[in-house]
Amino acid sequence: MAQKINQKIFIISSILISIGFIVLYSASLYQSLKLFNDPYYLLKKQFIFFLISIPIFLFFRFVPEKTLKKLSFIFFILNFLALILVLILNPGPVKRWLYIGSFSIQPAEFFKLFFLLYFSFYLKEKLNFSRFIIFLLVFFLSLILVLIEKSFSNSLILFLIGLSIFLRSNFHFRRFIFIVLPLLLIIVIGFFGASYRVERIKKFISSEGSFWQIEQSKNSFISGGFWGQGFGNGKIKLFLPQAYNDTIFAVIGEEFGFFGSFLVLFIFYLFLKYILDLSFNTKNSFISIYSFGFFVWMFSQIYIHIAVVVGVFPPTGVNLPFFSYGGSFLVATITGIGILLRKS
Repeated sequence: MAQKINQKIFIISSILISIGFIVLYSASLYQSLKLFNDPYYLLKKQFIFFLISIPIFLFFRFVPEKTLKKLSFIFFILNFLALILVLILNPGPVKRWLYIGSFSIQPAEFFKLFFLLYFSFYLKEKLNFSRFIIFLLVFFLSLILVLIEKSFSNSLILFLIGLSIFLRSNFHFRRFIFIVLPLLLIIVIGFFGASYRVERIKKFISSEGSFWQIEQSKNSFISGGFWGQGFGNGKIKLFLPQAYNDTIFAVIGEEFGFFGSFLVLFIFYLFLKYILDLSFNTKNSFISIYSFGFFVWMFSQIYIHIAVVVGVFPPTGVNLPFFSYGGSFLVATITGIGILLRKS
């Protein structure tokens, strides 16, 4: 049964990737021409990252599980060090990217994946108190590092990933309380420790406050109506600086309307459903834990992105899987699917 679910996940993922490139072409056309004098610049860069992800996908799809378990620790440590390296090499207040030539890499995107991978192996073993403390401490440090990089949304998603795989493993309820309270405290302190986030929340909940990008995103759905303005005919992408990334679902709403938006959401529903089915229909404890964490990761990205666009969540930068421009997230997502589709 698990193999049939794998086939469905692969087909749905391929459909989402294909639609994602079509939408990204329209969403990025104007900004690519304006910023780089090449209407296909962002699309071409995204496609390069997609090509890079294919051999990585195949490697993680077929590498033996024993080898993957050994490699998971190496990849986790390397990404943990990359988070530290970002803090050292970036002098500015926002510390998220490592620059290699014309390309930039966001280590936090890969860290979510390799944190999930390593601790899915770690938590499938008997979780005695000492192993639990190690997990808690590493989780604690990881959240702090991502928060220091001024990436609250990634820290929140990492928190949800860690909590989900802990719940999917064999745990004691007392330890659940022990892990939730201090880690939730870190998230709260990290949020209120930045004055601009507090002001953003105050403005969001105030009846007098509004965010220009949210208002424009809402207007895109009104403009789109039921059938949409048609592919390439949307106007929202001309005004929002991150229409090809943080608000790309608004482009879908305007150009493809309610019908197109609903169709995309339905495909996402199938994608998430099959991942959750895999978690509860496999005898492989590693895949069971990993797929549940991957489900929470993808669900969080999709929910927060759409919630921001429709105005029920304060503005924050979260990629929509398969659609938003962002090479690091695309490669991390496709690599994650490769691990997910391993023979279970």
